[in-house]
Amino acid sequence: MRRLLLIILGVAILLVLMIVMRDTAVAPGHNSAGDRLRISGLGKTEVIAVAPGTRLSLGGEPVEVRGIRAWSGLLRDPRGSPMAEVSLRIGDGVWQEHVFLKSGEWMRLMPNFAAYFAWVESRGEAESRIVKDGTGLESARWGVVEGEAVNWFDSFAPGTGLELADGSTITLLAFNDAHPTSAGPTPAIRVSISRDGDAEESWVTANDPKSHPKVWFEYFARLPVLCRLFAWEDGRVLAAAQSDRYRGDAVELVSGSKPTVRAAGYELRLDQVAQGALPVFPDESTAKEIILSLPERELHVREGEAVTWDDYRIEFIPGVTNYPATGKT
Repeated sequence: MRRLLLIILGVAILLVLMIVMRDTAVAPGHNSAGDRLRISGLGKTEVIAVAPGTRLSLGGEPVEVRGIRAWSGLLRDPRGSPMAEVSLRIGDGVWQEHVFLKSGEWMRLMPNFAAYFAWVESRGEAESRIVKDGTGLESARWGVVEGEAVNWFDSFAPGTGLELADGSTITLLAFNDAHPTSAGPTPAIRVSISRDGDAEESWVTANDPKSHPKVWFEYFARLPVLCRLFAWEDGRVLAAAQSDRYRGDAVELVSGSKPTVRAAGYELRLDQVAQGALPVFPDESTAKEIILSLPERELHVREGEAVTWDDYRIEFIPGVTNYPATGKT
């Protein structure tokens, strides 16, 4: 009888432990018991325990915690340079996040999509530049491959080039905006590669990395879909997208806001923009962030910073956990 009672007692203890473990289970990479939000506003301060999926209200607006993860983004720093962080997706697909754009440079974000970002002096200058074509040869560059490096040139003046370590010399001879190809007229450059007195000339077509093994020609503005962004203050840009068949109106984007720019099935959103910033990539980050979804915008609150929304000041106090380095959303 005593042995039977001990068995029953042991089973009961095991069941209790299983229930406790179930109710306090931690999702991979997240400790829901340790993460908190400090919300100050309207004369009071609250500290609220949060986890992905937690719902609350701010000023009557519904708010949902969409995720908690390692932070990646732009760190404001006067030693930095003007930069924008954007995300891009096709249709309703997964966002390609943590894309950092430098002022005055084009960047190919996807095979058929390129973006240009520039910091300007005023909104008036942004409005003036956004309506201009801006798709001339100034968006192009050509480069010579040497080992793992590419030596880039912005000049298309005949005679531009360099001598490689193996003794060969590569020289630009000409640029043709409508070089005939089997796919139709396309921009191309003609180059000469000489070594030991022998010279070979070749045409290299734009945006085709297979066109030549040693010479690349990137003409960003001739890709099918383009987006240009101009900023004059932190957190705000004027953006416009265009494709072969469509030219969109300028849209003002605010960091974390729901409005985006769209063209030919692509959608781009603004995550951050700052006049002085340094990029922090996911694998470099030691900080964490919480993502709050509101009806008209999304707030990313990094630990150690305070974000103001409406009449509220929001701070994120993380628990001690290992978070996913990235969280594609």
